Amino acid sequence: MSGKKETIVNTRSGKIEGVLEDGVFAFKGVPYAAPPVGDFRWLPPMPLAPWEGVRSAKDFGAISPQNELPGGEVIPLKIEQPQDEDCLFLNIWTKGLDNGRRPVMVWIHGGAFIIGSGSDAMFRNSNIVTRGDVVLVSINYRLGALGFMNLKEITGGKIPATGCEGLLDQIAALDWVK
Repeated sequence: MSGKKETIVNTRSGKIEGVLEDGVFAFKGVPYAAPPVGDFRWLPPMPLAPWEGVRSAKDFGAISPQNELPGGEVIPLKIEQPQDEDCLFLNIWTKGLDNGRRPVMVWIHGGAFIIGSGSDAMFRNSNIVTRGDVVLVSINYRLGALGFMNLKEITGGKIPATGCEGLLDQIAALDWVK
């Protein structure tokens, strides 16, 4: 099947609208937790409030703020994706929406907790989904200081960050997928 076809599915958070691209259903930029901004900035991921209506899942969500690594002149390490603290999004690819039982593979990107995203170019072809007949999920999580800096002790608890928020984001994404 080629071309693009829109599709709407239900999640526990609300309806999302993705696209059918070359035989693979893609749902991109799906939030799995409340935006970690404002009062939630230094906290573990907070539950996502369900939304009304249909939310577009046709484009990737913002990725966690990150710096380009040195050596970009030798190895291209350009970050060309929108970055924002509101980055708790996941992406879903599947061959079918037919209630078939398929294994679910969740990809948690590497990058030493300072770079990377669930929307890296390696996910943009459908080989693993079509050849393996799996559901592939990739996630974004807070990186660097926003996800891994312990501020609780040095601020006497005024800033509650424990340095585990990025890992807790990963757990929240797994919980949302489950």
